Amino acid sequence: MIPSQKIRALCLPAGNAVPSLISPFDSARLGSYYYNLTVECVVVPGRTPELIKLDGKRTHFVIKPGRIAWLRMAEKISTHGNIIASLEQTHHFTRRGLTFINLSLIFPNYSGYLTCAVANFSSSDISVFQHDIIARLTFFELESSTYAPHKPKVFETKMAYDAELIREATDGDDSFFGLSEIESKIRSSVLEDLDQFAKKGFWRFFFAGSVLIFFFTVLPVLQGMFTRAWDHDTIVTREELWEAIESIRMSESQAPKDKHDEQLAD
Repeated sequence: MIPSQKIRALCLPAGNAVPSLISPFDSARLGSYYYNLTVECVVVPGRTPELIKLDGKRTHFVIKPGRIAWLRMAEKISTHGNIIASLEQTHHFTRRGLTFINLSLIFPNYSGYLTCAVANFSSSDISVFQHDIIARLTFFELESSTYAPHKPKVFETKMAYDAELIREATDGDDSFFGLSEIESKIRSSVLEDLDQFAKKGFWRFFFAGSVLIFFFTVLPVLQGMFTRAWDHDTIVTREELWEAIESIRMSESQAPKDKHDEQLAD
């Protein structure tokens, strides 16, 4: 394990022939045997991935529960032929439920930037602010220099590295275990079931209401008509009813007069 004194020396080389181990280097982020990395931009994977830079316009990014985000570090790492680095997560975000899913080693002769894929396993939103210390590097020195049979890609500029990130993030999952896709399917299935239930419920309600209306309104009328027809009764109209009432009134008013005429005749 390389101590802080040697890490500092490797980050401030005397000449330009050897690249700096960490660039830009800030001695305030140097620990006894590690160096703290800071977040500079966030990549949201998906069908159309989005790269969000954390700067003066947007100083933080919110990771929803169950979601995945790629955090690109601000520092460029250039390991020498005899140096290997281990990427680790800081405890601050671990306690909050943000977990790395791509902790790995940085092999010798690597030159470029680092990206950490993280997932929010908590039930609350987690905000990642500009220059948050989310990861750290621990360096180890090999006994001798080594080389890779196939030289890895070298990204000298952030633009080239970010373009590669966007390419790799295309059609990637934005949630752990594809939870967003599962959630979408479940929501679609539930909405479809509710729609079918609503349609069935409407027709059931319509049928029940029609039956009740029939029993309380139409059926009594039909029953009365059927009873009259069976008993050969005639249906009394309103005009006939008024004529009957008038006849009764006239007979009552003429009864005393007829009796008086009989007395005079006697």
